[in-house]
Amino acid sequence: MIGISSKLDETVAVAMNRAGHVLATLKGKSCSHVTLGRNMARRRAVEMVDDLMASFGGDRDHCQCLLVGAAGIDSPKTKEVVTECFCAAHMLCPVICLNDGNVALHTTTQGVGMVAVAGKGSIVVGRNPEGLMVRCGGYPITIHGDEGSAQWIALEAMHWASRWLDGSASNSALISAMDQYFSGLDIEKMTECARALRRRPVDTAIAQLVIDCARDGDEAAAHILQKGAGELFEVAHICANQLGFGQEDAFLCGVWGDVFLQSECYLDEYRRLFGHGYPHAQIMLPNKEDAEGCACMAIAWLNGEVPYMAQLQ
Repeated sequence: MIGISSKLDETVAVAMNRAGHVLATLKGKSCSHVTLGRNMARRRAVEMVDDLMASFGGDRDHCQCLLVGAAGIDSPKTKEVVTECFCAAHMLCPVICLNDGNVALHTTTQGVGMVAVAGKGSIVVGRNPEGLMVRCGGYPITIHGDEGSAQWIALEAMHWASRWLDGSASNSALISAMDQYFSGLDIEKMTECARALRRRPVDTAIAQLVIDCARDGDEAAAHILQKGAGELFEVAHICANQLGFGQEDAFLCGVWGDVFLQSECYLDEYRRLFGHGYPHAQIMLPNKEDAEGCACMAIAWLNGEVPYMAQLQ
């Protein structure tokens, strides 16, 4: 089995045997068509599979499934584009490409419940016991989507810094970190950075500054993270309603992504909000890395444990 986590800024591939033992792991550059375009994404995908196979002397003839969890699969068309990229590796086995939220759902809940993903972007995906699939959020930050994601947090930090430049926000560790990031924070640099967002995404390294400052006790940073967790909870609340999960229902809700994993402040606030809205639900933390989750989902599918695979996008 090969599991591949294809993010906007990196790719991780895992080879695993049918018993679930990892044979090899490889980290590489992004294979995303969103950031690279189709041709470069296709070349990178082929190189990634070739290098993974070479790392442990693997044989394509012995691979039973290649499953990719990718950021940027938002429609049948984008699923087709990603599948085309990885099919270029000339695998003889089935090649299955899914939105990474669907892999996260299976990994944290075994496919019944819901999962909130907060990484560079965000999305909430769910499936109820009757088989209804729901996806909420995941839209670009430019239309106020990716709620509570690293991009959202970075933009909130820039907004807070702009308030400081205007004299309406007090100095803090977060402002000092932003000042260092910009090599001297001033109105001109802030404006230039804001205009550049029309051409490229915000640098999510700023979100890491927020997480680090909150961990050190900065109130402004903690407020941003708590607000972000609240934004994502609102998306999760919509998803739960569409799935028919009520306040008295017991169900699983997974959490997934670097923001949850790196920020206790963010996780604690999300857990608090979810516990208040759905007191009988259980928050499930990930117990596998993304690519391992992909490989394990491939094994489960081969074992007939993912009968709804055809429903997934």
